[in-house]
Amino acid sequence: MKKKTLNIILAVASLAIYGSIGYRVIPALTGGNEELPVATPVRIHSIDDFAEQRDTTSLKLNYGDPFGVSPKITVIDTLKHRPSMKKQQVLSTAIAPVNQDISLIKYAGYITNPGTGKTLVLLMINGKTVSLQEGESAEGVKVIKITKESVKILYRSHISSLPKLS
Repeated sequence: MKKKTLNIILAVASLAIYGSIGYRVIPALTGGNEELPVATPVRIHSIDDFAEQRDTTSLKLNYGDPFGVSPKITVIDTLKHRPSMKKQQVLSTAIAPVNQDISLIKYAGYITNPGTGKTLVLLMINGKTVSLQEGESAEGVKVIKITKESVKILYRSHISSLPKLS
């Protein structure tokens, strides 16, 4: 008897579910005049509401370095401080010439580009490797002529021929 009441309860529940589905589907298929909710238009705000306002804040850079790495930097207000047009002092950047010997310049070899036919010479000047073409100069050394076994350079107003390193 218990099974019979359970079956009746399930039958009533399924009829209620199918009934509510049918209540919505049948009028939609037959074209019933049910009023549907319609969204009402929203008034668009005018452009003046989003006008850009003037910035009234100012950034103050008068605080110290939080990491303590850099030295203290003084901030100059560029609007108040205008450099005068007086003649400024020119600092001398001339470096005293170092007495270099021609023995510090070595001819390491050359490279030829097969596409363009240009030849680069590899010179070791003070331990630095420099690649130069004929007519170019670096660190006071100007390349005059490149051959397979030697290179002719102009160094301190003296023309020298350097043999290739073995």
